[in-house]
Amino acid sequence: MNMSRMNSRITFQKRNDNDEWENYLSCYAYINGLSGNESFAANAGYEAALIVTVSCRFQLALMRVTPMQYRIISDGIVYELLSPGDDIQFRHEEVIFRAKRIYSEDDGN
Repeated sequence: MNMSRMNSRITFQKRNDNDEWENYLSCYAYINGLSGNESFAANAGYEAALIVTVSCRFQLALMRVTPMQYRIISDGIVYELLSPGDDIQFRHEEVIFRAKRIYSEDDGN
């Protein structure tokens, strides 16, 4: 694991009982877009989701992060978690999440 790549400041947010988001934990991470994983779905309009991997230095608190209850914020961009944290080879060095960023028509991106 190359720590110098972890240069994006991210915040994990947790959904509380009032269905509002509150900050849970902040750390530095490496966010890597996976090429070829843009998907398009037709709902009210077209929506594209960019699938990314988010790598963080191991912290026990990250192993409690689960999809549906948590999300990631980085530079004002919201990422929906697709998987719980994966402690790579149980070495307690790095935790990797899969997440998606939603682009919608009104997003302007």
